[in-house]
Amino acid sequence: RKLDGLQALGCQVFHEVPVRDFDIDHIIIGTSAVFAVETKARRKGGGEGLAEVRYDGKTLQFPHWAETRPLQQAHQQAVWLAEHLAGLLGQAVPVVPVLCLPGWQVSDASCGESGAVRVIDPNAEPRFLDVDQLAPLDPAFRVRIIEAIHGLYRKLAI
Repeated sequence: RKLDGLQALGCQVFHEVPVRDFDIDHIIIGTSAVFAVETKARRKGGGEGLAEVRYDGKTLQFPHWAETRPLQQAHQQAVWLAEHLAGLLGQAVPVVPVLCLPGWQVSDASCGESGAVRVIDPNAEPRFLDVDQLAPLDPAFRVRIIEAIHGLYRKLAI
């Protein structure tokens, strides 16, 4: 799992986190924010062209089609997670939606717009973790966030 390498950068990484009637593919607790990561596999069309998807902050433009649904799903999961964590912890938690497209090179023209889903290729540099506009999470609060994510797994076991 490529995302596990983020632990070397001080991140905590969770996989297949069960919530309600769906799973969040990955949750990454960074130093300044939480990232809710949705992963989508997409077939590459025939031909020799580069498997590149363009993203403008609103639409994924693949070589032969366009999509918005995966972006909406990533956004909805991040909103759910932010609301859930705020309810448990009694304060707002910055949750950033991320869409991971394995095998696709992402050309991101959204320029990190506030609120936009971050679209990534898991083989690229982890620039999606850059959230300069956010203050670092307090270490004690970060521990509480991690415990809350562990609690989602425990709920499944009950």
